[in-house]
Amino acid sequence: MEPTQSDYTSESHSSTSKSAIDESSSPYFLHHLDSPSLLLVSQPLTGDNYASWSRAMMIALLIKNKLPFIDGSMKKSEDTNPDLINSWIRNNNMVMLGILNSISKDILASVIYASTAHEIWNDQQSNRPRIFQLKKDLMNLTQDQNNVSIYFTKLKTIWEE
Repeated sequence: MEPTQSDYTSESHSSTSKSAIDESSSPYFLHHLDSPSLLLVSQPLTGDNYASWSRAMMIALLIKNKLPFIDGSMKKSEDTNPDLINSWIRNNNMVMLGILNSISKDILASVIYASTAHEIWNDQQSNRPRIFQLKKDLMNLTQDQNNVSIYFTKLKTIWEE
């Protein structure tokens, strides 16, 4: 039986999605060492270390080429190809677990039912209790006996959080 045009199209379509999944530079690529139990950062998010935690998480996710899953640029594929859809689901869940594994139990309860890594990330960025704490820290910051450089560093640290 001779192949039809649709055979070539589906073969080409399949190889295109396979290359997106298998290409190590693609956000869809999962390395064989990626694991749901993998810890991306050493310090869990506790509420008062958001700036350093988020910076470390962004570096870890950038290295793994998974940053698009938290910044919202990698949305679930509207393509009908099941390989791409399944790959998006696996990668999104892998990033979600990486984030969930790096959040303290107190904070975990507020994000455990999120459906995307982007949703969890946005929730942590808009953490209202943390904003209150930062404002309080800024109001209580004094120079005391510190030189200007140390005072400025403390101020900068609070501001960047």
